[in-house]
Amino acid sequence: MVSHAEDMQQRRRVARGQRTASAARDAADSRAVVNRMARAWLLGALVAGFGVALVIRFYGTHFDRLRTLDGVNVAQVARNVERGRGLKTDVIYPMHAALGDANDSRHDIAAGPLYAFALGMFFKGRGAEDSSVALFNIILLFITAAFVYALINLVYDKTTAIWGVLAYFISMKAISQALGAGGATMGALAVTAALYFGLVAHKNAQAAGEETDDDEARSIWTRLKMLYRSPWPWAVAAGLAAGLGYLTGMVGWLAIGGLVWVAAQIGERRRTALVVAGVLAVIVAAPWLARNFTHFGAPTPPLHSYSLLMYTAEFPGRSFMWQTTGLPESPALWAVTHPMAMVRKIGYGVSGFYATVPELVNRYLFPFLVVGLFVLPKTRGQRLLWGGVWFILLAQLLTGAVYDRDPDPLAVVTPAAIGLAVATLIGLMREHVTGRRAILGVGVAAALLVAIPYIASSVAGGPGPANPSKPALDMLATQVPRQALIATDNPWQVAWYGGKRALLLPESSAQLQALGQAGIEPDVVYLSGELRGARVERGREYWARILMTGQGVDDLPMLDKAQMLPNGEALITLEHAKAMIDELRERAAAAAADAEGQEGAAEEGADSGVTESEGEPTAKQGTPEDQ
Repeated sequence: MVSHAEDMQQRRRVARGQRTASAARDAADSRAVVNRMARAWLLGALVAGFGVALVIRFYGTHFDRLRTLDGVNVAQVARNVERGRGLKTDVIYPMHAALGDANDSRHDIAAGPLYAFALGMFFKGRGAEDSSVALFNIILLFITAAFVYALINLVYDKTTAIWGVLAYFISMKAISQALGAGGATMGALAVTAALYFGLVAHKNAQAAGEETDDDEARSIWTRLKMLYRSPWPWAVAAGLAAGLGYLTGMVGWLAIGGLVWVAAQIGERRRTALVVAGVLAVIVAAPWLARNFTHFGAPTPPLHSYSLLMYTAEFPGRSFMWQTTGLPESPALWAVTHPMAMVRKIGYGVSGFYATVPELVNRYLFPFLVVGLFVLPKTRGQRLLWGGVWFILLAQLLTGAVYDRDPDPLAVVTPAAIGLAVATLIGLMREHVTGRRAILGVGVAAALLVAIPYIASSVAGGPGPANPSKPALDMLATQVPRQALIATDNPWQVAWYGGKRALLLPESSAQLQALGQAGIEPDVVYLSGELRGARVERGREYWARILMTGQGVDDLPMLDKAQMLPNGEALITLEHAKAMIDELRERAAAAAADAEGQEGAAEEGADSGVTESEGEPTAKQGTPEDQ
């Protein structure tokens, strides 16, 4: 028989062996966890580095200045924020004379407040420059990429999420929207974040009821963990993100409804969650709505409200912005009393978006976004994400058709839509493609197809042409007094690059005089080269004729001096800006001397038997650059 002492020793040896084995397993598990974390961080760093390299390459080959109207307009508002003036604009619209508001120092009526305010804060540390606007939006793009990864990983898996982020990084739409700087990148960030928060709330609600810890035994850490696993904080976050999305100026009320609906899918308390998320979204937007009521008597700024009139027979294009008379008091009432005009407008607007929507994702990926809606969503979370993205896209499209046909607000779904399209492609490959070589071949082919637009535009491309108006804008910035008011067809660039108050030109010189009688009298009239485009909206035809013919400038009423600039633009000055006339005359004289020299050379060529094969140059045809 084994003695008691030997038995105890045997038990100790067994226990010691078990502890040693357990410690070894724990150490192996710890090493495995560390290795997994290291691999995850390394892969994340590689993906982020790839994105940074692509954006830097595109920036270096394509970005030289802000080109979009929205980007330039918001930049000048943000500069006023940075200077402590608040959401003020240096752009004045003639339509305010028709509305009985002729004050030439006003609150902004176009830019989204959140984007302009955040950009203004960024200017405080970086300076108000074109490159600062681009850098700010690139930062937003990378934050959005992190939410794309989290969102797709939540409803699919890590592999799909990584490929989704890579596709987002080579999206021409995403990069161009960031460098265009009109606010769509911030709107996309808000929408993607709201979708993610809403789906986390749904997932936590599905897992509710599994906690069994005794309430009395819960520590602070345990309570925080319980709060993190609860659906309600995430539903609240989704509602707040939806409201912030509206404040970017790119997300409409209909789209907010889709975001709130996703946030409210948390089980039996769905109705309560819907109310909570909706109320929070309204609360976030309420100060902006109250501000608009205070200043304009309506919940939306006048430029947005009167966009209902755009692209109708009575108000073609954006002609209402140029008018000093003839605007209805209520654009909503006008829309109700002109139903057929609105139906035609919406019909043309929807058809106009037909070619735009596929570009939001990528023309090669867009079919997968359509196919995946019907064949691949399997879990409840996937179906919610697909339904939410498509609802937001269609809501934005309808809003754009009713208002201004601007495709930029559609881009708020670009990040999530790219992730879903990639998820469809990967899902189809997993179901129908077998073998590593086949999967690798399909993956490489798909990656090349998606990357072709980027490669063609970024790697093989080059920077765009310099701003042809820069000499005139520099002249306005340096030689015109700071308080001068400049009437121009391009007030956004004058306000941003010229640093001056700018009035959008009315339809004619007679209406320009009418503005003077209303208290808005410009000191300088500047006509940019954009007026030479073949397609000129009503409201600029009068001024376009002046530039196209180069005649009649000196005959304009109420103007003392006028000069044609060598770059084909016109600067029409009043007594306030006479100090500029000498330099303008010198420039005009130099241009005339060059022209005489060219004429002499042409005559010599004719005398020697050389004839011209073409007649006089004509105006450039096509649509002018969309600024």
